[in-house]
Amino acid sequence: DESKNRIGYNETFDKNLETLKSNPKFTEKLTKALDILENELQARFPLEDDVDTQLYDGFWGDQDRGELLTIRHSDPVEFSELQKQVKNKRLREMMPLYKARNYPGLMTPDENIAWDEHKRKAFFKGGKSSVMNKVGERLQDIAKTRKLSQNDEYLLSELQLYIESIIPEPEDQETQN
Repeated sequence: DESKNRIGYNETFDKNLETLKSNPKFTEKLTKALDILENELQARFPLEDDVDTQLYDGFWGDQDRGELLTIRHSDPVEFSELQKQVKNKRLREMMPLYKARNYPGLMTPDENIAWDEHKRKAFFKGGKSSVMNKVGERLQDIAKTRKLSQNDEYLLSELQLYIESIIPEPEDQETQN
């Protein structure tokens, strides 16, 4: 009852549910309308270049959800071939990142190069406002402004070493800007 009160539940909900059940074509029409709206929205506001930020740009349709399941249940070694069959552009672009994050030991040399380039862009883009610059400043701030125990200093040092081990070096100044 508390949940019903919170959302303002009343008999209109039940009446609307019955109306929907008695009009099965409505769901189909609604799906088509949402697809049209999504396409118009994407035409007005193009997706960002970085596929990681595109995960929630628009709705995943039934075909997309099917492709997501296929990807999740496929052998990562076969992703390159599967990627050619995937219709959704976002999913095609996300597949190499999914493989890199979840199956790094199965990556080819070319995939490793592409993954390093992706990380380089993600961490160094923006110069002084880049993720890496902010992380570095924060670690320095912690080291300078806090009274750290020997264990905390060790952990901070280990964190720095870990970050250095997963982040590729910036190639040039252009990457950092």
